Amino acid sequence: MRLPVRLFLDLKSRSPDGSGTMVLDLEEGETVASALRRLGIAPDPPKVMLLDGRQARLDTPISDGQELAVFPPLDGG
Repeated sequence: MRLPVRLFLDLKSRSPDGSGTMVLDLEEGETVASALRRLGIAPDPPKVMLLDGRQARLDTPISDGQELAVFPPLDGG
C-alpha cells in the first residue's frame, strides 16, 4: 500500500528532495511506528502525528488511502 507522508519544520530534511512530501510503500498491518522507522525518525522525543488529520499514536495501524503528517515536538509557552 502507498502512504502519502507530509513532514513539517526540521523533519522536512528527511524527505528525498527536502520538500517534506513523499510516498512510502508499506505492507499491510504496518503502524505509525513502522512508518517512522522507515523514515529514520526516532519516536523520542514524542512527535505530533496525524493520520487523515486525526491524532495518531505509534501503535495506530495504517490503512490504504490514509495520509500521515508528522510534526516535531512543539515547544512554547
